[in-house]
Amino acid sequence: MAKPRPSGASHSTKTDETRIFKVRSRRGRRIFIDDFHFHTGSSVFLPRDPAGSREGVDTPREFSNDAYWNAIDESRPDYVDAAKDGEYVPPEDDGGGSSSFVEASGLELILAGLRVFERHPDHSLVVAGHTDRVGSASSNEALSGTRAKSVASVLSGDRAGYLEATRAHDKPESDGSMLSFAAETRGYPCDPQDPAHPTKAEIRAFQAAYNREFGKAIGEDGIVGDRTRGAYFDILEDTLARQAGGVEALAALRAKTRFVDDQRRTLPCGERFPIERPGEDGVASAKNRRVELLYFPPAFEPDLSVDDIAERIYDRRLFRFDDLDPTTLEVASPGSASGAHDEFQLVEVAASEGADETEEPLETHMTRLQTSVDPADPYGFIEPFGSSSPDAGNQAVRRFPKPRNNPAVV
Repeated sequence: MAKPRPSGASHSTKTDETRIFKVRSRRGRRIFIDDFHFHTGSSVFLPRDPAGSREGVDTPREFSNDAYWNAIDESRPDYVDAAKDGEYVPPEDDGGGSSSFVEASGLELILAGLRVFERHPDHSLVVAGHTDRVGSASSNEALSGTRAKSVASVLSGDRAGYLEATRAHDKPESDGSMLSFAAETRGYPCDPQDPAHPTKAEIRAFQAAYNREFGKAIGEDGIVGDRTRGAYFDILEDTLARQAGGVEALAALRAKTRFVDDQRRTLPCGERFPIERPGEDGVASAKNRRVELLYFPPAFEPDLSVDDIAERIYDRRLFRFDDLDPTTLEVASPGSASGAHDEFQLVEVAASEGADETEEPLETHMTRLQTSVDPADPYGFIEPFGSSSPDAGNQAVRRFPKPRNNPAVV
């Protein structure tokens, strides 16, 4: 077996010899915490999407991919107009894969982040924060760090860390969302009429209800300070414990949690590693505003004391991550297990006769999808093949060009 080598190192061997290599992939796991768990410019972690309705059905949210709209508008302006001005409600699942999708709540993501360690007790965690490219690089760096710290504090039960993080970037709409959450889940008489601008009376009602339930004596002055933010944390903590199965169950989950560096639990990345429209400055992007829970296998834990560690993880791609479905903790897309050894043999084998030849040229033919079941329906062209072309069969017959003068395939 070849000894582990630094990234970029090479190994040579004679072609008349057989070698067996075992390769340990730098592959970790990841859970995304999307932008809607934070208000713009705020570091207060929200337990649910503030755009959700009281009945738990998502209300329409702005779609930010301008490149998508422009591309579709060239051929389907009727669809773009209808999609932007109206509301598209996806059908319920009929067994054909056309189902509505329910996002995990903020606290469900926190629980999923803790339960990763039940399946992978040898992994260790870093909480990475990101922003979009609206605002200055320095302010975005600070915001990404406090958002990551807010999440890490809720995950680990760190009340003091939560206060420090939420104090740094607080917004009135974040207070409104927390009051709404308390009203909906605990019956507090503080549901704000305008969640973006909660009144002093509504904040006083929250403070009084919290004092009654938790036996505390925070000031009932209608002003949000550290004691009221501490009340937010206590409500998140109590709700999280209930969802985990009790205080002891939550403590047991946290006891399994391992950070890469207990003194550096978070990695502020600012605006440096956008997912959407990289290289463009000033872009407001929901995809780029995110927090990521990064789990690393043994022997590949990053050194967080290195100045360019974020670049090593994201730009140089020394690590790859399997994205986890937070509802199942299964890998959302196929990939090698983290830290697994992939064994293969390098051998010299004579090419089989005819290995580089095919009988006919190979081409690709896509089955034609009819324009719409209902020509008056601008959404018709995106209906699935099964409903619009039931006799079409599979989507394509795959064919490939006939190879010429290709080396032997082994």
